[in-house]
Amino acid sequence: MLGLDREGIAGSFGTAGLVVPGTSQHTWAPGSLEKAIIKSNYGIYGFLGTFAALQAEQGMVGPKDILDGDEFWTKTGANNCNYFELTRGLGSDYLITEVGFKPVPSCRGTHPQLTAVMEALKGKVIESGDIDEIVLYGGRMLTRPKWDTMLEAEFSTACAVALYLSGVEPGPDWYLRGRYKDKDVLGIAKKIRFVEELKYWEIWVKYGKLAAAAEIRTKDGKMKKAYIEYPKGEPQNPMTEAEHRKKFAGNCAAVIGTKQTEKLYQAIMNLENTSVAELMRMTFGK
Repeated sequence: MLGLDREGIAGSFGTAGLVVPGTSQHTWAPGSLEKAIIKSNYGIYGFLGTFAALQAEQGMVGPKDILDGDEFWTKTGANNCNYFELTRGLGSDYLITEVGFKPVPSCRGTHPQLTAVMEALKGKVIESGDIDEIVLYGGRMLTRPKWDTMLEAEFSTACAVALYLSGVEPGPDWYLRGRYKDKDVLGIAKKIRFVEELKYWEIWVKYGKLAAAAEIRTKDGKMKKAYIEYPKGEPQNPMTEAEHRKKFAGNCAAVIGTKQTEKLYQAIMNLENTSVAELMRMTFGK
């Protein structure tokens, strides 16, 4: 965007590379999850990358060969680097267009089983009192059966499934008003049973698919079930434009109002005709 030349781009990578987070230890420490208020610092690293490019524009650059060899990759937690992938489709394929979106506000690790539940119901409502048992199959599951804080609730598959089945529209209300602690949600969670199977782990490792399955058994002896290979919101199982718009409105309207939310949405959908300054003013409801 800044029109940097070859040297400037390499130098900005060098500056950004000097301040990368390293291993995941920067995010998690033993026992910290129960006390944490914010999950991670990805926004900070996005800012540092932008700052590195701005520095390069002024001729201040870092080591241009920072990504060469193995030293950078091993020191930041990787055991190898696929150099072909670093430049595959450079200038023509933009992987940001393949980013996933979360339809509900919980850790992505909870979404495979939750998506299987959604698929089993196919949009139909089921009364919690009619549920006899919910069996969730998968590999890497956040099986936290109990939670006290909002962050603990966000990282619990049982909580996410229970909140969804309770009928509350996915969004801020899942957490802001303590909905995750309500008796009906806790009651549904007690009906959930996890079955961990090695094949789901193998599917993830070999093919990158976060597969899962769900069975919802009702008291009348019937069963609804589904198997999925990609959580809802992944490029292979994308959210529709209407779903994106609904989520956007649900997150913004309570803060800046319905009318301003629609105005902001239209501006974002037409970014080529909107200045960043104007976009920021609209974000604050001005």
